Amino acid sequence: MVTLLWQISIPEIRKHLLRNILTMAGIVLGVAIFVAVRSANSSLRAALPDTIDQVAGRAVLEVTAGPVGMPESAVDDLRAEPDVRAA
Repeated sequence: MVTLLWQISIPEIRKHLLRNILTMAGIVLGVAIFVAVRSANSSLRAALPDTIDQVAGRAVLEVTAGPVGMPESAVDDLRAEPDVRAA
């Protein structure tokens, strides 16, 4: 197996040195970009909830009505309460 490497592969690499260097550079660059995008994506996913909490604040009380939704009059009643800042 090592004999085949020395007899076939090494001479081909030397014969087409620029092509092999460019191929390896392309592979290295592709892997580096993949890792960078994956890292940036995971960092963004981790930081997004914290950013939203800092900008909008945490909700002390959350009113939901399930998949059906809420009537608009209920939202108006909530807005009328003095302790409600945003609805």
